[in-house]
Amino acid sequence: LEILPVKIKAVVHESGSNVVAAMRPLEEKHAWASIRCAGHTLQLLMNTALKETCISRALCAARQLVEHFNKVELASTKLKMKREQMNVKKIFTDPRCQHKMEQYIPHDRQTPRTAMASR
Repeated sequence: LEILPVKIKAVVHESGSNVVAAMRPLEEKHAWASIRCAGHTLQLLMNTALKETCISRALCAARQLVEHFNKVELASTKLKMKREQMNVKKIFTDPRCQHKMEQYIPHDRQTPRTAMASR
């Protein structure tokens, strides 16, 4: 596939210093816009954030709390009643995103109590 340089207006790439450096001469020679990929940048940000102990512990505690309400019928029923009593709408979960985030969230098996206590 041959694409003429005059047909190219921009190049989307990762933020690595080697890629950024490689783009400089192309920007000058062809007047191409160099665009760093927002998705890649966000992924790097998420990976860095998830290495923070306080964030991974909070996610672990939140996951276990959600699992509790999903698995224990009595707790789920009481939560629903309380939500209705407080006139709070049901929380929306986007299933398209939920399974994708699973790969980023650490699966620490602490209980919510020990996760919060060990902060």
